[in-house]
Amino acid sequence: MSSKYQCPACGSEDTASVPLVYAKEQGPYPGFGSELAQKIAPPSAPRLKQQEHHTVRDGCASVGCLIPTLMMLVSGGLYFALGEEASDTLIPIVAILLLGGLAYYLVSTRKATTQANAAYEAEYERERQAYEKAHTEWEKLYICNRCGKVFPVEEERKK
Repeated sequence: MSSKYQCPACGSEDTASVPLVYAKEQGPYPGFGSELAQKIAPPSAPRLKQQEHHTVRDGCASVGCLIPTLMMLVSGGLYFALGEEASDTLIPIVAILLLGGLAYYLVSTRKATTQANAAYEAEYERERQAYEKAHTEWEKLYICNRCGKVFPVEEERKK
């Protein structure tokens, strides 16, 4: 009588669950198992990629270093080019334009990073579902201890 655990290649019933053989062959140090462990390793779990938001870092660097330096250069240039009265009028306008440009830059980069992270999360979710399916299939695999054939075994449903 044929068993569902019988090897389809050689007919041997000396078979074992792949996850159990993998755990035994893997040893105490993951990643350093035998060739057999590498051959029957489970599928790799997906990793979630994320871009970091640099809004605070970029904003602090800009307000603390970039804008004061630009304002010093612009105010000096305006003073020498247009005189004191004209530069006193234009400097606040230039400052507002620089701060507005910085705010636009910070908001647009934050939005782009958030959209990229949403796309990464959607990709991760698809990969995670595929991984779970592949891992479930891997858990149903058996290996023949005689010929090394790896084959699936479907579990019977309880009535």
